[in-house]
Amino acid sequence: MTKADVNIEIAHTYLLNKDSSNILQDEQVKSITIAKDIIAKLTSEGKKATTCILVDDYNSIFSFDEKNIYEAVCTTGLIPDYIVKESIFSNYADYLVSNLPEKYIQQDNNNIAFQTKSDNLLLWGIESKQDNEDFMQIFIKQTLGNDKGLRLPQQSTEISNFTSSVTLKSFDSDGLSRYACVLLTACWHLSRLGVEPFSEISKKIYKCSENPFFGETILTILPSKYLKIEALARELIGACTTKTISKKKRKMEYIFF
Repeated sequence: MTKADVNIEIAHTYLLNKDSSNILQDEQVKSITIAKDIIAKLTSEGKKATTCILVDDYNSIFSFDEKNIYEAVCTTGLIPDYIVKESIFSNYADYLVSNLPEKYIQQDNNNIAFQTKSDNLLLWGIESKQDNEDFMQIFIKQTLGNDKGLRLPQQSTEISNFTSSVTLKSFDSDGLSRYACVLLTACWHLSRLGVEPFSEISKKIYKCSENPFFGETILTILPSKYLKIEALARELIGACTTKTISKKKRKMEYIFF
């Protein structure tokens, strides 16, 4: 398997209307601008980056043409390597759930949830509904070990035994199942890292160049509103019983804005 040094998610796009694939929103322009600087730095260090765009089409009623997204991104001066539909990961979501220890799974007739008791600062931040500024600091503390400016609870007991729970899969009254964004996100990251069977999607995505899709590490550039989803996706990956999956948590890097 050929890999770039870094697989970079340069933009996360949505299908809000029938023209969404033709127009970049401000946050996508911002993330692409950041990506251009990162790619320039990596290139100067002799490292190879591959770029991709994730299209949030899973719950959308609108169709889209990847070529339109490609052309819209090219107007920024950055040529993407791959365009990926989020909906494709619904084919792999159950596999990831099956890799979670039973003690973390709570299931009833309507939902399958990931539930754990933890002193993890990320999960405490989610449970206590911290604002984005505080939560970003918690994320930095957890991932980089830097607690500068972080406002933590005064008593350790505040975070020692809380329970955090997130729905992974829900069932409609007609028997159809729906997967949560956090679960699809975890599958997305594992595909970029070349983990089987998630890596199979490389044969089913829109290819814009001959650069390899997989990366030794991944860098995800997103607005800070995605902090909590990304934190939980990391927890899912890290909790998996299969070591080839769980150890990939250390290969995930982020830039939030």
